[in-house]
Amino acid sequence: MALSKIPIHMQPAIASGDLPSGTTVQTEWQNGWTYQGTEGMWLNNTTAKVIEIVLTLKTTNPIILVRYNLPVGTASSYEDHDLALGFGIRNENSSSLLSNYNNFGGIARARHSIGFADGNFSHYTVDTQGTSSSGSQYWMEVLSHEYKAPVTMNAGTMCSVALWANSDAEYGFFRPWAHYTGDSGAQGSYVVQEIIP
Repeated sequence: MALSKIPIHMQPAIASGDLPSGTTVQTEWQNGWTYQGTEGMWLNNTTAKVIEIVLTLKTTNPIILVRYNLPVGTASSYEDHDLALGFGIRNENSSSLLSNYNNFGGIARARHSIGFADGNFSHYTVDTQGTSSSGSQYWMEVLSHEYKAPVTMNAGTMCSVALWANSDAEYGFFRPWAHYTGDSGAQGSYVVQEIIP
């Protein structure tokens, strides 16, 4: 009997070695309100984890793809505030310490960066806040970025991928700059996929 005539629930499982290159074997999604709470996150002259997903790998040495849509509050006037964003990765469960993460896809920047275990990197670095005009403190810009690369990790182990932020001043994520409890904000999104190389 042709496999196409066998009901899906009765077909044999496909081993990962039989799947073609580029096949996604798992996808995890997270939003900022679930991770940070519905009031969003306020960053003030520090480095902090913005959002994270932990996968238990199904394959050995897969490709990891990570992408986000990050709502960032804007100021009502010119603000000389640096901001750096970077992905950190580790082959273990989540950690609260930046020093336990290695850079994943960032490059060295002279202005501002994230101090990962393997050096200072970022994939996004700016010198000033975004939009600045009357009323824009109640608005948000949405930043997005995507990166993928192979990793050397074994099936059955944990792969933690986190978005980290560093600033020399104040930034709001998943919320406007001028924020009132329960008033406004945006969920954003964060996705990590495991792909067969």
